Amino acid sequence: MTEKNAPAKVLVEYKGLNIYRAAGLRFVPGNNAVDAEAWARAKELPLVRHRIDTDVLVEKQADAVEGDGQGADLVASLEGLNATKAIAEVEKTIDPALLEGWLAEETRATVKAAIEKRLAAIDPENKDKNDDKDKGGAK
Repeated sequence: MTEKNAPAKVLVEYKGLNIYRAAGLRFVPGNNAVDAEAWARAKELPLVRHRIDTDVLVEKQADAVEGDGQGADLVASLEGLNATKAIAEVEKTIDPALLEGWLAEETRATVKAAIEKRLAAIDPENKDKNDDKDKGGAK
């Protein structure tokens, strides 16, 4: 599923209200999959360290997210969470690639529904694709 030389990713929650840029990284409110090496460098910066110390930036499951940051490579972050916590993570995420990856691997109906709802809220074109799939169901 992942390439051997693909960079490792770290899941970082940004609790700010605006976009934050530091050390070549871009954080949007909610969960962000960022390059592990870049994150390690960013954590050394005083302003990033301050945001970590004040829980504005929260590192989650540093070793669980690998690959190119797209699709199913990111699914490990929902594994091991109960449905309520998984749905809470979904509601904090606005990255469609991250959500699509979780959707591809998720088996729990309630969590899948939450992911689909979140995707529809942040990407109306995705909602149209899902509606088309539903209309073209089994024949």
